[in-house]
Amino acid sequence: TKSTTTSQSHEHNHEHHADDCQDDDCQDASHDHSHTHDHDGAESASCSDPTCTDPTHSHSHSHNHGDDSSCQDPDCTDSTHSHDHHQHSNSEHAGIQSFVYNARRPFHPARLQSFLSHFSSRSTDTVDKNPPLLHLSPETRHILSHNILRSKGFCWLANSHRAATYWSHAGKSFELSLFGSWWATLPRQQWPPQVVDTVLQDFDDPQHSEEEDDDDDDSVTSQKRTVGDRRQNIVLIGLGLREGGTTQTLITEALDQCLVTDEEWEEFWNHRFEESE
Repeated sequence: TKSTTTSQSHEHNHEHHADDCQDDDCQDASHDHSHTHDHDGAESASCSDPTCTDPTHSHSHSHNHGDDSSCQDPDCTDSTHSHDHHQHSNSEHAGIQSFVYNARRPFHPARLQSFLSHFSSRSTDTVDKNPPLLHLSPETRHILSHNILRSKGFCWLANSHRAATYWSHAGKSFELSLFGSWWATLPRQQWPPQVVDTVLQDFDDPQHSEEEDDDDDDSVTSQKRTVGDRRQNIVLIGLGLREGGTTQTLITEALDQCLVTDEEWEEFWNHRFEESE
């Protein structure tokens, strides 16, 4: 089953005792010149002292591409990392920004293949061949092939009501891979108690049920249907992706074209439980 997305954090817990002497030139033997590192947890065990040579300390750093995270490594040259410093980030100066695409309908596999064909290099193992072309302007096609540097997240394809697909793209490398099943496919009594609150944050309705009979009532319209944690949730990182800007708008419109239409949605919904195990 699909678990909650692992979130990498960028934390450096490098504590100096209040009584420690921080003067690098101090020769007074009575002063404490030691430094300690907090290793209480795997995520917070990194040492941020650039001069530390202790091989038992972790000097690695990871990056969370969420809105509230930023990379504080001054030597980091990865253009996809956020280097925000008081609203004057190196990334912003370079025109590199990000946004999250969200939707609660599945992608039509063939149209998604058409979208991906505008990336520099794409794997087609998990989508249909010979897709119809999307209606994309020359400007949109140029943006898809030149502006998107990296993208990652989870997506939902209309060839499966069960499978959660992982979307991973960096530079010329792209992969769609089966990640597991959506949490909604698993009876709630089988969920680990410690993840319930977190999982429900991804649901469109906490009361969502997978019962086949739930939508037999004609009063349940397509607008009232719930899909649990099934969704498109893709972070796109690249050039000129300013919120409300033309580039972001054109990318969003192109992805919207990949979603199933109202007619396709009805067909998909009526046969969603016919998928073989």
